[in-house]
Amino acid sequence: MAGRQKEKRLRIWLEQHAKDELENPHATILDWACERIEGGATIQSLAAELNDRYPDGVNRVMLHRILHKLENADERIAHARRRAAPILVEEAQEILDNAEPQRDELAKAKLTADIRLWQAERLDRGTYGREPLVQLTQNSLTISDLHLDALARIRPIEPERPALPSSSPAEARSAS
Repeated sequence: MAGRQKEKRLRIWLEQHAKDELENPHATILDWACERIEGGATIQSLAAELNDRYPDGVNRVMLHRILHKLENADERIAHARRRAAPILVEEAQEILDNAEPQRDELAKAKLTADIRLWQAERLDRGTYGREPLVQLTQNSLTISDLHLDALARIRPIEPERPALPSSSPAEARSAS
């Protein structure tokens, strides 16, 4: 019961926080979260930021639970994440541009940038995703289908025929 009360107090506080942050008396928690997510924030980073401001503390699980109980939350958050993909690409470019020209720093920058690009690919496959090497559909072939097709293409091996005894013209005359 105490957990529900804590969540309810947090939800009330978040509603007011969203209105104050967005300077809009009609703003909702979801409006605030989606705007921040579009800017490249994650639910984890939002929870960390709120944890410093909210007296009882906020963690990712609590914030996630509150957000996803709201109407259309999944669709709106997914849309906000897709809109964040270009920011991740820009961050990757900036990380690489600002990396120190030392081996360890470049390696770290490359890994960090690769993570941002990977996230952008997952969030907006249409724009940043790579084309798959093989297009799999519901009507795709299976390994069994490919194996059977390969077996059907093999020409049957004809057994060797025993050689008939050769008869030379001289042997044919002597036999008669």
